[in-house]
Amino acid sequence: MLPESINLLPEDRIRAFRRGYFFRVLALAAALLTFLALVHAILLLPTHLLLSAQISARQGQLDVLKASGVSADEAVFEARLADLAKSATRIEALGSIQPTVKVLTEILQVPHARVSLSGFSYAAPSGTKKASSAILTGVAATRDDLQAYQLALKSASFVSAADLPVSTYAKETKIPFTITLTLTLP
Repeated sequence: MLPESINLLPEDRIRAFRRGYFFRVLALAAALLTFLALVHAILLLPTHLLLSAQISARQGQLDVLKASGVSADEAVFEARLADLAKSATRIEALGSIQPTVKVLTEILQVPHARVSLSGFSYAAPSGTKKASSAILTGVAATRDDLQAYQLALKSASFVSAADLPVSTYAKETKIPFTITLTLTLP
């Protein structure tokens, strides 16, 4: 017989035969793919079960570690970290504060004839207190010298207030005093 056979079927039957053939091939391919998917799922089932068991075991270990002393150490670490953060902000704020030596230099440049200073205390501005303050202690020769020194401090550009108790003027000579300054240094 010749390799090119003559098909004696009508044209519509030939198309129907071809459609049927392709339909059977596609149905067989779909069945084969379904079979392979089922075999694959069956073979992956032990792996899924093993991984699920390992995940639950690790979760149990994690719960035990959280309940043990690790969480207490972590709480201590968090507290220390918060303290360090506060210290860092306080140290950072110190960089913008006027140095005490500069404040003392400014105060000593105010003329203080016949007034001897014996003590100096400085309080830098903090979070709630925006202005810095200084407390000066000493002895003035007379009331007039003390009053002149207080007025000189009040008129200084870096002082916003110089408070001196009125009771300080009770003595006439060798008057011990304590002046509280409110400073406006930048």
